[in-house]
Amino acid sequence: MTATKLALLLAGLVFADMRLASALTADQPAVQAYGNVNRSCREWTDGCVVCVKNSEDSPSCSTPGVACQPKDVICKGPAAPATPR
Repeated sequence: MTATKLALLLAGLVFADMRLASALTADQPAVQAYGNVNRSCREWTDGCVVCVKNSEDSPSCSTPGVACQPKDVICKGPAAPATPR
């Protein structure tokens, strides 16, 4: 395979991957980004991955199982209400 053909093939794969990624995030954010969109949620899941915000509001997410089929992301633990002073 020539270098030109290889470059065109790789460019096509990258473009296809970008289109797929934009289609996946168009309707619902990726499970890792869900906390950025729904700031009041402290713990969320798609049935395969569980994410929890730490004290700095950074998410920590588990690793999905090999055969897991993700579902819609749901909030499992909204932020605790602020306590009055």
